[in-house]
Formats: sequence, structure tokens, C-alpha cells
Amino acid sequence: MDAQFRWWFAESRVDNITLFDPKTERFQEWPASTPFTEIYDVIPDKYGDVWTGGRTSDRIYRLDPKTGHMAAYLLPNKTNIRRVDVDSSTNPPVFWVGDDHSPTIYRLEPLD
Repeated sequence: MDAQFRWWFAESRVDNITLFDPKTERFQEWPASTPFTEIYDVIPDKYGDVWTGGRTSDRIYRLDPKTGHMAAYLLPNKTNIRRVDVDSSTNPPVFWVGDDHSPTIYRLEPLD
């Protein structure tokens, strides 16, 4: 959940980042910018963006829900991303993820 008590989650087989707002009782969906990516976990940062990783696309995604823009960051190796984490104590936040295919931890710091 984010700071506004909204629930963010992945719809893996349809490649959506989904938001449920209990105040309005409405769902909102954003499709991943790469088809067949199989997102698995979603986490918001304290600045308003939402992060996820593709199990099959080897990409990390950052969604700006206000504009609908989704940035995709290609990882250097084949991965199988499951759980993700964002360190919001920095600005911009730092995205962390482990690779299920190898003993690798990726750290992503966006430059934009």
C-alpha cells in the first residue's frame, strides 16, 4: 500500500500494474510498455512513482501514475524478477532487485 492507503499490485498474466483505491472503490490499470513481460511485484516510492520488474522481459519499469508514462530500463543480463524493493530515502529513489537466475543483485539509479 502507498501513503494514501491505496493498494498497488501486479496482474502478471495480462502485464498490468493495477491500483485499487478503497476510498473510491475503483480499480485503475496501466499496461506494461513491453508485451509478455509478466510483472510479478509492484512497489510505490514516496515520490509518487510505482516500480516493478518483468519476469520474462529483463526490464525494470517505473510508472508515473499522474501522466501514465512508463519508463523501461533494460538489465544487462537475462533475469527472472520476482520481489522488488525501492529505497525512497534518496532522491531520486534507488530500485533494488535480485535475479532468480544467478547470484546477482541489481541497483538502478535513474538519471532523469
